[in-house]
Amino acid sequence: MAKVGRRNGGFTIVELLIVIVVIGILAAITVVAYTGIQGRTRDSVRMAALSSIAKALDAQYAVNGVYPDGGGGCLSSPWWNCWGYQSSNRLVEAGYIASMPQDPGFVDSGACGNPNSYLTRAYWYAPTTDRQGYVLGAYMESPNPTDSRNLSTNGNYGCGNFMNWAIKRNWPL
Repeated sequence: MAKVGRRNGGFTIVELLIVIVVIGILAAITVVAYTGIQGRTRDSVRMAALSSIAKALDAQYAVNGVYPDGGGGCLSSPWWNCWGYQSSNRLVEAGYIASMPQDPGFVDSGACGNPNSYLTRAYWYAPTTDRQGYVLGAYMESPNPTDSRNLSTNGNYGCGNFMNWAIKRNWPL
């Protein structure tokens, strides 16, 4: 009579399915966590870049008594030059900053003037009319809701109202 029972050395289909499901769940969790980390990393780069630009603007203000004019548009390299921020008497050539940063999520649209939008993750700068203040902002992928610079609840600033985080100096709004 033949032996009835389980074969040695193999896995059942149920065991294999359980392992595949567990691996799939772990892979999904890893992908979601990795995606969030990338966004937060890009946001950290944006914050550092805006801080550097703000320091350059403040240094220019200390020397000249006013912030640079122009702006009011979406800006990322190489389009900082469209508004003259890399030209004479501006931030780069005047030595206030080594180079104007590019947003880490920037998409090259090939236009000067208003090349950027929500999809390009542009920076934004606008001085007050008397040039005694400014707002300098960006679109953050994961803005901290407790950060005072988070404009998600009271935005309506630049880049087609997509800017949701800003550094402000004497800004009336």
